[in-house]
This record gives sequence, C-alpha cells and structure tokens, in this order.
Amino acid sequence: MVEPADEARPRKRGSREESRHRLVEAAIDQIREHGAAALTTVSVTRAAGMAQSGFYQHFRDLDECKAAAAHEVARELREFLREQHARSKSPGDLEELTANHRAILELFTSHGHLPDMVVRCRYDLSPLGDAMRQLLSDVRTVLADNLAEAFGVLGLPDLGPARFAVTAELIVGMVLAAGESLLDGRATDVDLIARELTAAVAGIGLAAAYMSQ
Repeated sequence: MVEPADEARPRKRGSREESRHRLVEAAIDQIREHGAAALTTVSVTRAAGMAQSGFYQHFRDLDECKAAAAHEVARELREFLREQHARSKSPGDLEELTANHRAILELFTSHGHLPDMVVRCRYDLSPLGDAMRQLLSDVRTVLADNLAEAFGVLGLPDLGPARFAVTAELIVGMVLAAGESLLDGRATDVDLIARELTAAVAGIGLAAAYMSQ
C-alpha cells in the first residue's frame, strides 16, 4: 500500500535536509583541519557518520560539496558582518570602531572554522576558492560604500570610487593578516590588535583627507 504523500514526504524531506547539513558541516571541519586538497568523499562521510554511498544522494561530486561548504561559511560571515554594521551608529567613534574590530577578530579565536576557510582557501582553484574570493570581493565593495558614507558624515573629502575601493582593499588586507596571525598563534592579544587596526584605519582616513587638500 502506498503511504499518503502528506505524511511520508515531510519526514523524508526533513531527514534528507538533515543528512545534507551533516555532510556540509563535516566538509567544513575537514577542510579546516586538513585543507581542501585532502578532502575526499570517504573523509566527509566518515566524519558525518554516514555510509559513503549516501554522499551521492546529495552531491554530484566533491566540487559540489566544497561549493556547498563554502556558501554556508559565506552565508554565516555575511550575516555576522551585516549585524556588526547594523550596530555601528557613530562613524567617528573610535571606541565603537575598535569594538567592531574586536568582534571580527574574535571570530578567529572563537569560531575559527569560519574565517579560517577564507584565509586558507581564498586561493584554492575550485568552487570553494571561487566562493571565498566572491565573499571578499563583496566585503570590499560594501566597505568602500560604508567608507564613502562615513567620510560624508564626518565632513571629510569625497575621495571618489577608485580611492575608496583601494582604501577598502587595504583595510580588508590588514584584517586578514591580523586574523591569520591569530590563527597561526603569532599573535594572541585581540584587544591590542583591535586597537592597532583602529589606529591604522583612522590614519588612512586622516592621510586621505590631508592629501586631498
């Protein structure tokens, strides 16, 4: 006897989504611990506690799984950055800027799997690397727009899109470098790094304003 569709399908769909999520989370953990090059269907399914045959019920191949892992990480990071921006009320408040930098840096110490994938995999020649590079490109674009808005609020000169884009590039580069130093254990004092990042960003703003006179 065929089961009623309204009873069977919801349970099946929920179970399938749960299994796919387990595979994606396992892939993220494996990439973080061993690198994207070491990822295999065996390592992913073993970490997820599933049979290897179950992998192909959710993904065509390993690249599709890598892409799903990357997009999940990118989604979480974008949400975090949106929340941080929503909390920012005063563009010229250096204490607030330092708090924002601290929150971002703490991702590298408390939720290392998220930024670690960006830092380690942004040069990977796969859908994983593509997603990480797209995330960074989006962050730079949004940051450049935020800088233009902040300069306007503070009465600083409008540097124009090209210079704001370069400034955003420099800031993102500094944050990545600082985060990588935390991941590698070369630096441990998050508060100190956050303050130095704020000083550097403020210095860039002052220098830009001075050079535009």
